[in-house]
Amino acid sequence: MAESRTETDACWKVEDLLDLDYFLQGDAEVDEVALVLRDENIAREDLLPLLGEASMVGDAPLAVRSQGIWVWLQRQKAEAAKAQADKMPLMPGEVFSQVSRLLRLLAGGVLLVLGASLVFSLLHKEARYFNVMMFLAATILPQLLLLVMLLGGWFLRRATGGKPLGAGVAQSLVREAMIWLAGKVRMHRAGEKLQEQWQALRQRNYLAWPVMEMTQSLAVIYNVGILAGFTGCLVAMDVRFFWESTPGIAAVETLEQIVGGVSAPWGLMIRDWLPTPDGIAATRITIEGADKIYPSSEVVNSAAVWAPFLAGSVIFWGLLPRLVLRICTGIWGSRRVRRYPFVERRYRELWRRLTALRVETSSAGPDDEAVILLWGGLDPDPEELRKVLLQQLRLNPLRSFAAGNETDVRADAENIGKVGEALSAMKPRVRLVVAVESWALAPREATDFFDELRGQVGQGRPVRLLLLGPPTEACPFSEPSVAEVKVWEDLVAERKDANLAVYPYRKD
Repeated sequence: MAESRTETDACWKVEDLLDLDYFLQGDAEVDEVALVLRDENIAREDLLPLLGEASMVGDAPLAVRSQGIWVWLQRQKAEAAKAQADKMPLMPGEVFSQVSRLLRLLAGGVLLVLGASLVFSLLHKEARYFNVMMFLAATILPQLLLLVMLLGGWFLRRATGGKPLGAGVAQSLVREAMIWLAGKVRMHRAGEKLQEQWQALRQRNYLAWPVMEMTQSLAVIYNVGILAGFTGCLVAMDVRFFWESTPGIAAVETLEQIVGGVSAPWGLMIRDWLPTPDGIAATRITIEGADKIYPSSEVVNSAAVWAPFLAGSVIFWGLLPRLVLRICTGIWGSRRVRRYPFVERRYRELWRRLTALRVETSSAGPDDEAVILLWGGLDPDPEELRKVLLQQLRLNPLRSFAAGNETDVRADAENIGKVGEALSAMKPRVRLVVAVESWALAPREATDFFDELRGQVGQGRPVRLLLLGPPTEACPFSEPSVAEVKVWEDLVAERKDANLAVYPYRKD
């Protein structure tokens, strides 16, 4: 629970990410100077004592950035609580938590009743028997089809890099229900402005995992309802089990094959749950004239033949797969949230403000060494570029390479390969700086370039993207415009590369 976590324990939950985005949304209306001063103060008082000066860099490891942003969030919550006192509106994370519990309770109760009602609807009211084939078709077949669609969609997403699961009908319904309920919950405690902010938060990609988790939880409850209704019928009534088909011998053989396929997961372990061939043949309804002939209980105990098999079918093909998916989505979702990469532009801007203090207060001299890659035909004066690296990135350049300006793709790949070879022969702490002209961005070329670069230097190597504006009469470099920086930030965010950081040139 959130209350048991300390201020420095960065154990992220979806509720925390929602609150983080909520505060960052509010920052969009605050003056930039005020934001810088506020975050410098937080970095000085909270982050530097905790993380240390050496960790306060733009390309810090994910664990460091995660903990730093976590501390920032706790400070923002404390400040908001102090400013609002008892009038503080519900935070989006708290709304999400309340809505999740409410929806689980309401939808769980409805699905429990639906599962039991389905079983009762399949019971022949006059003769009090279950048609075995109809029972399987109504309780198991739809769930198997949904399971195949779910797994197929997952593999398709993995193959194409598409959107997360959650685009399915069930997930969409759950998501929309949560959004509607959240709006109702906040309506009593929030104004129109906060309502608009909540609407902007509702499409965050990290919400897909708790929605999937809840969907599987509700599917588990639905199957529990089926089993509860089935058990209730067996206990409260003298229920029989039959099946019917127009063909004769062929139908018996077909049903034996269906039984063998459905019982495959447990057939070898629990053979008592399997209908025997004689039991299958003996429970078939025959027709004589216009009347149906039901086998009498003296001929065969139909409940002993079919009840264990039908219960096992629901357990192994309905309940257990959903229970496994519920556990897996819970584990995967928690892991993804705990290791959230914070690559979106809003998080990068926050971390840049938090680490700006470290650059200003550190002693003179470089912290690390670096290899420089000049991309896209950039050819600056080596000494001027060296000054920029020493002053703004606190890096000492060792070697310089050029790439991104070759018409021959193979030749360009060879140049990037030389960078990888040079870095592999150096210490792990050696940074890679890619210097680019901020105004010259061809998205397709940039994507191909970064793909090749990561293939050569590895995903774990920190890369600093230095944006240089066009030269002026007074200076060989100029500051890139806000629009240019945004284009590059968006490109980096789309790549979801946690070890790639953007550093716009700033004139002293």
